Amino acid sequence: MLLTSLATVLGFVLIGTGIHLFFVDTTSAALRLSQMIHVVCGFLLVIPGVMSLWRHWKIRGGSLVGHLSAIALLLTIVSGSIVVFAASAGYLGPDWVMPLHAGASVVFLAAVVWHTAVALKKRPKARWTSRYALPSAAALLAATGATGAASMLLASQPSVGPVTANYSKPFGENLFLPSNTAVVRDGLVDSAALTNSLACRDCHAEIYEQWSQSMHRHSATDPHVDTGIRWFQRDNGVEAGRFCAGCHNPIGLLAGQYDPSVTHEEIGTPPEEQGISCLVCHATVHVNDEPLGNGSFKLAVPDLAVKQGDWLSQTAILLDPKAHGAEMLTPVQRTPQFCGSCHQQYTPKSLGGKGPSAAHSQYVEWSESTYAEDGANRQTCNDCHMPLVPANDPSADEQGRVRSHRFLGANHSHAVASGYEKQAELQLQMLRSGLEFSVALVPSEKAGHLGVDVSLANVGVGHRFPSGTTDLSETWLEVSLVSAGTTWFLSGGLDERHYLDPEAKQWRTVFVDASNVPVDLHNLAIVDRTVIDDYLAPSERETTRYDIPVAASAPDTAELKVRLRMRKTNQRWNDWLTNFDGSTVNVTDIFESVRTVSLAELRGAGVTPKSRVAEGPSEPSPEGMRFVPSGSAIIGSEEGDADESPVRTVFVQGFHIDRYPVTNSQYQRFIRATKRSGPVHRLEWAEPYNWDGQNFPAGTGDRAAVLITHEEATQYCNWVGKRLPLEVEWEKAARGPLGQRYPWGESWDEGRCDAVNTQDIPRRVGMCPTRKSPYGVEDLVGSTWEWVQDYYRAYDRTHLHPNANEWITSFGDPSYALRGVPAGHAGPGTTGSSRAGHADNMRAKIGFRCAIDARTPEARGTVPETAEAPGTTRQEKRG
Repeated sequence: MLLTSLATVLGFVLIGTGIHLFFVDTTSAALRLSQMIHVVCGFLLVIPGVMSLWRHWKIRGGSLVGHLSAIALLLTIVSGSIVVFAASAGYLGPDWVMPLHAGASVVFLAAVVWHTAVALKKRPKARWTSRYALPSAAALLAATGATGAASMLLASQPSVGPVTANYSKPFGENLFLPSNTAVVRDGLVDSAALTNSLACRDCHAEIYEQWSQSMHRHSATDPHVDTGIRWFQRDNGVEAGRFCAGCHNPIGLLAGQYDPSVTHEEIGTPPEEQGISCLVCHATVHVNDEPLGNGSFKLAVPDLAVKQGDWLSQTAILLDPKAHGAEMLTPVQRTPQFCGSCHQQYTPKSLGGKGPSAAHSQYVEWSESTYAEDGANRQTCNDCHMPLVPANDPSADEQGRVRSHRFLGANHSHAVASGYEKQAELQLQMLRSGLEFSVALVPSEKAGHLGVDVSLANVGVGHRFPSGTTDLSETWLEVSLVSAGTTWFLSGGLDERHYLDPEAKQWRTVFVDASNVPVDLHNLAIVDRTVIDDYLAPSERETTRYDIPVAASAPDTAELKVRLRMRKTNQRWNDWLTNFDGSTVNVTDIFESVRTVSLAELRGAGVTPKSRVAEGPSEPSPEGMRFVPSGSAIIGSEEGDADESPVRTVFVQGFHIDRYPVTNSQYQRFIRATKRSGPVHRLEWAEPYNWDGQNFPAGTGDRAAVLITHEEATQYCNWVGKRLPLEVEWEKAARGPLGQRYPWGESWDEGRCDAVNTQDIPRRVGMCPTRKSPYGVEDLVGSTWEWVQDYYRAYDRTHLHPNANEWITSFGDPSYALRGVPAGHAGPGTTGSSRAGHADNMRAKIGFRCAIDARTPEARGTVPETAEAPGTTRQEKRG
């Protein structure tokens, strides 16, 4: 009697927990507890259940239903035992054993119910109710209540903790703003709940190995990332670091480490070694797409964290791998939006940005491509970055494949630096597979030049190439012509400090702040707009033409080498990162083409080998300026107006010059500091440019300041610690060391810029990056007239005849020279040698930019005794 009652109670508990396990596909504290109770009760039921059935058979005898239930019970016990013993030994049971266990259990239960129903017709129901049903029901209710209470207790345990009273929330009530990261139950997360990737390795060794070499694993510890986040905290406050941490250091973010109560802005928050751990991705249950990006994922942190070597947890997973798989791979993790939650970035308004409308990153780039369209051409993030690969893994598909967790991308240099040979090999293969590179020799339009076309096409990258942090990375073409150790031509080389040739063909992004100063240390909180954005969109092809001068002394043949090169950070960033310790950034050569070319038919152009070493040494420029090395400059032209001749070569010492003309916003700070009013001219044409007191015309803060007199321009430059450039400095900055016609080359069409053709003065500086000079100076042509230091005079011609200067008309002092050409002008009058003059007693559409001498004697250079002097003096020495 007692054995039958005990068996009945245990049976009811088994039925309840079995139904729970069968119909719930994801794990939780309650399900884990049901699983344990089911296993324990199953083993406890074996002895009393078998003995009770044996006694029942001895008393009542056998029947067909009874025999069927006995067979089903035996199969249930055997199959369940196989599952439990295999799981406890660290193995999955055979595929057939769990369906057998469930099927046999259902048959046994049906047979028992039928057998009981038949018996109830023959015997009083009250006796059955008092002897078996009521105690069993009471036991089942008690077990269910105990299970629920215990699971609630487990669920309230440490995975989500309380927020301390002094936790700072300057950006809003969401604990993790300005990152968009969230958790299902509000609160901070115990980092131990997310840093258990080693436990995953126990079953998923190959996937763990893939992940361990990926940038996801190193998302926080990569020195460029770690230092960048610390700098961001230093410049914007500890809490602002949450903006970066949502994607780069989410474990530290969720644990509340980005708070002044934990760290200090001068120290920064230390990175988590696991970066984006297994559970950071696999605990994600939702992605917020309004807005998408900046870590807009929501985690449901597991109630019970699995730890390495935790036999009980591992056994529980193996007992029900289907539920574990359903919990670890939610539907949202298969979507492109899941990747877009981090690979989509914008600067929120709370950090001074313009909000989601300014989004610009891989997800948007992909969504605007044909790869995002439904159809045969569709490819998602997983198709490229997580391809199916063979693996001996319990999660493998029917073909024995898993999604690669290497997350291959463009960071080949990190894999090389870390010694991950396999990762580096696959990274390079992926880069090459998405691009098409070719080099062709073509006839040059210039006599004595070798024509080379370099073509690069984005044939398989689902977003732009390059992409990501293109304000820090560099992707460029290096072209060299070398023979017997002599470099006859070099474009895209690295100098002795590992800085990239500013003339190189690059694909990159340049941000500027509200003062039009480039943001070159990735402080995204001060970015105002993008002024350069060079890239290859999906399916786009770009061909770069090189006209390589061939010297008269050149050999018959030379080696032409063309390389597509990339490094994930530029050398300036690296110097600041390492405190100028001399270390350099790894360069990835994606493609290389080497061929021997014949120069015999092209010799005789009378040019000298082109090499960066022909000019003086370089030095870093102040923010917003570009360096022009010391060396010879070709000044003047015989093709332009009379005031441009004669052509001559002069030596110019090294100097720095503003990249763009001074803007209204910059000039406003000067007039407010010096307590003066902005420029006003009473003629009707000047109305759009007139200031109202100290306020420039609305919406023109980024426009070049005009109506400025020469004296005012001089005073401004002195106020910022600079000076106006000399006329020869301006022309060298525009024409480069070879004296090309235009800042961008020899042909007007090469610098075509429709964006400013119909504008009197461009609405902002930097609208035509294609017109930059060889030294990276912009808006020299196609913006506005600019003051220089010098009086407007004819060039000295005494080298032609002792009395040559007497044959020309005096331009008349005191007129000062003007350089530059307003927007909308085209043709010969727009070259880098064009000049004009204007008296300082009347305002006009004239702006200016400033310059400073090179800071070191080496960079300034020494004027050779045989060199022609520039023919003018510094402004401060005028008499």
